[in-house]
Amino acid sequence: MELSYVNIADVKEYVRNPRQHSEQQIQEIATSIQHFGWKAPILVDSTMTIISGHGRYKAAKLLGMEQIPVVQTGELSQEDRAAYVIADNRLAEKSSWSVDLLQMEFDSLRSLDFDMSLTGFDIETQIATFEPELEPTAAGREITEADVSKTADKMSVMGAD
Repeated sequence: MELSYVNIADVKEYVRNPRQHSEQQIQEIATSIQHFGWKAPILVDSTMTIISGHGRYKAAKLLGMEQIPVVQTGELSQEDRAAYVIADNRLAEKSSWSVDLLQMEFDSLRSLDFDMSLTGFDIETQIATFEPELEPTAAGREITEADVSKTADKMSVMGAD
Protein backbone atom coordinates (compact mmCIF):
# COMPACT_ATOMS: atom_id res chain seq x y z
CA MET A 1 0.00 0.00 0.00
CA GLU A 2 1.22 3.40 -0.92
CA LEU A 3 0.04 6.61 0.69
CA SER A 4 -0.31 9.62 -1.57
CA TYR A 5 -1.80 13.08 -1.30
CA VAL A 6 -4.28 13.97 -4.02
CA ASN A 7 -6.47 16.92 -4.87
CA ILE A 8 -9.77 16.53 -3.06
CA ALA A 9 -11.54 17.47 -6.31
CA ASP A 10 -10.17 14.26 -7.90
CA VAL A 11 -11.84 12.04 -5.29
CA LYS A 12 -15.45 10.90 -5.79
CA GLU A 13 -17.98 9.70 -3.27
CA TYR A 14 -19.42 6.23 -3.74
CA VAL A 15 -22.99 7.24 -4.55
CA ARG A 16 -24.39 3.95 -3.25
CA ASN A 17 -22.66 4.15 0.13
CA PRO A 18 -25.28 2.93 2.61
CA ARG A 19 -23.49 4.42 5.63
CA GLN A 20 -24.78 7.92 6.32
CA HIS A 21 -23.12 10.73 8.26
CA SER A 22 -25.05 13.53 9.96
CA GLU A 23 -23.90 17.13 9.72
CA GLN A 24 -23.07 16.98 13.43
CA GLN A 25 -20.88 13.92 12.95
CA ILE A 26 -19.08 15.54 10.00
CA GLN A 27 -18.39 18.56 12.21
CA GLU A 28 -17.08 16.28 14.98
CA ILE A 29 -14.77 14.52 12.49
CA ALA A 30 -13.57 17.91 11.22
CA THR A 31 -12.84 19.04 14.78
CA SER A 32 -10.94 15.80 15.37
CA ILE A 33 -8.85 16.34 12.22
CA GLN A 34 -8.09 19.90 13.31
CA HIS A 35 -6.97 18.77 16.76
CA PHE A 36 -5.20 15.47 16.06
CA GLY A 37 -4.22 15.95 12.43
CA TRP A 38 -5.01 13.45 9.70
CA LYS A 39 -4.38 9.95 11.09
CA ALA A 40 -6.23 7.57 8.72
CA PRO A 41 -6.13 7.93 4.94
CA ILE A 42 -9.14 7.55 2.70
CA LEU A 43 -9.28 4.25 0.82
CA VAL A 44 -10.10 4.68 -2.88
CA ASP A 45 -10.35 2.36 -5.85
CA SER A 46 -8.59 2.80 -9.20
CA THR A 47 -11.23 5.35 -10.31
CA MET A 48 -10.60 7.47 -7.18
CA THR A 49 -14.00 6.51 -5.80
CA ILE A 50 -14.13 6.27 -2.01
CA ILE A 51 -14.31 2.81 -0.51
CA SER A 52 -13.66 3.81 3.10
CA GLY A 53 -13.53 7.28 4.61
CA HIS A 54 -16.62 9.10 3.42
CA GLY A 55 -16.92 10.91 6.76
CA ARG A 56 -13.28 12.05 6.67
CA TYR A 57 -13.73 13.16 3.05
CA LYS A 58 -16.78 15.27 3.92
CA ALA A 59 -14.96 16.72 6.94
CA ALA A 60 -11.99 17.65 4.73
CA LYS A 61 -14.36 19.42 2.34
CA LEU A 62 -15.93 21.27 5.28
CA LEU A 63 -12.45 22.37 6.37
CA GLY A 64 -11.65 23.59 2.86
CA MET A 65 -8.75 21.19 2.45
CA GLU A 66 -7.34 21.02 -1.06
CA GLN A 67 -5.33 17.81 -0.67
CA ILE A 68 -6.13 14.66 1.28
CA PRO A 69 -4.22 11.45 1.99
CA VAL A 70 -5.42 8.36 0.13
CA VAL A 71 -4.44 4.76 -0.36
CA GLN A 72 -5.50 3.18 -3.64
CA THR A 73 -6.70 -0.42 -3.63
CA GLY A 74 -6.22 -0.96 -7.32
CA GLU A 75 -8.82 -2.90 -9.26
CA LEU A 76 -11.85 -4.22 -7.43
CA SER A 77 -14.85 -5.87 -8.97
CA GLN A 78 -18.10 -3.99 -8.51
CA GLU A 79 -19.27 -6.74 -6.16
CA ASP A 80 -16.11 -6.66 -4.04
CA ARG A 81 -16.23 -2.86 -3.75
CA ALA A 82 -19.88 -2.89 -2.68
CA ALA A 83 -19.32 -5.72 -0.21
CA TYR A 84 -16.19 -4.11 1.28
CA VAL A 85 -17.97 -0.77 1.81
CA ILE A 86 -20.62 -2.60 3.82
CA ALA A 87 -18.21 -4.92 5.66
CA ASP A 88 -15.83 -2.11 6.63
CA ASN A 89 -18.62 -0.32 8.47
CA ARG A 90 -20.55 -3.30 9.81
CA LEU A 91 -17.56 -5.19 11.20
CA ALA A 92 -16.49 -2.11 13.19
CA GLU A 93 -19.96 -2.02 14.76
CA LYS A 94 -19.51 -5.52 16.12
CA SER A 95 -16.73 -4.54 18.49
CA SER A 96 -17.47 -3.72 22.09
CA TRP A 97 -16.16 -1.48 24.82
CA SER A 98 -14.64 -2.33 28.15
CA VAL A 99 -16.60 0.09 30.32
CA ASP A 100 -14.02 -0.10 33.10
CA LEU A 101 -11.11 0.74 30.77
CA LEU A 102 -13.13 3.43 29.04
CA GLN A 103 -13.93 5.03 32.39
CA MET A 104 -10.23 4.90 33.38
CA GLU A 105 -9.28 6.69 30.17
CA PHE A 106 -12.00 9.31 30.67
CA ASP A 107 -10.87 9.88 34.27
CA SER A 108 -7.28 10.30 33.13
CA LEU A 109 -8.24 12.77 30.40
CA ARG A 110 -10.44 14.75 32.77
CA SER A 111 -7.57 15.05 35.26
CA LEU A 112 -5.56 16.73 32.49
CA ASP A 113 -8.40 19.17 31.70
CA PHE A 114 -8.64 17.64 28.22
CA ASP A 115 -11.47 18.76 25.92
CA MET A 116 -13.69 15.70 26.35
CA SER A 117 -15.82 16.59 23.33
CA LEU A 118 -12.90 15.42 21.17
CA THR A 119 -13.61 11.82 22.23
CA GLY A 120 -16.88 11.73 20.32
CA PHE A 121 -18.78 10.91 23.51
CA ASP A 122 -21.32 13.00 25.34
CA ILE A 123 -19.59 12.07 28.58
CA GLU A 124 -22.42 12.99 30.91
CA THR A 125 -25.09 10.88 29.20
CA GLN A 126 -23.52 8.18 27.06
CA ILE A 127 -21.24 6.51 29.59
CA ALA A 128 -24.22 6.00 31.89
CA THR A 129 -25.98 3.95 29.19
CA PHE A 130 -23.08 1.58 28.62
CA GLU A 131 -23.39 -1.97 29.86
CA PRO A 132 -20.50 -4.31 30.62
CA GLU A 133 -19.14 -6.26 27.64
CA LEU A 134 -20.47 -9.54 28.99
CA GLU A 135 -22.63 -10.24 31.97
CA PRO A 136 -20.66 -11.56 34.93
CA THR A 137 -20.33 -15.31 34.78
CA ALA A 138 -20.93 -17.60 37.69
CA ALA A 139 -17.81 -19.30 39.00
CA GLY A 140 -16.83 -22.08 36.63
CA ARG A 141 -19.40 -21.19 33.98
CA GLU A 142 -17.96 -20.67 30.53
CA ILE A 143 -19.08 -17.88 28.27
CA THR A 144 -21.36 -19.27 25.59
CA GLU A 145 -22.05 -18.14 22.03
CA ALA A 146 -25.46 -16.99 23.27
CA ASP A 147 -23.70 -14.64 25.74
CA VAL A 148 -21.52 -13.24 22.96
CA SER A 149 -24.47 -12.85 20.58
CA LYS A 150 -26.55 -11.09 23.23
CA THR A 151 -23.72 -8.65 23.93
CA ALA A 152 -23.09 -8.01 20.22
CA ASP A 153 -26.78 -7.23 19.75
CA LYS A 154 -26.68 -4.70 22.60
CA MET A 155 -23.54 -3.06 21.30
CA SER A 156 -24.67 -2.89 17.66
CA VAL A 157 -27.52 -0.65 18.75
CA MET A 158 -24.87 1.91 19.81
CA GLY A 159 -23.24 1.96 16.36
CA ALA A 160 -19.74 2.80 15.17
CA ASP A 161 -17.83 4.36 12.21
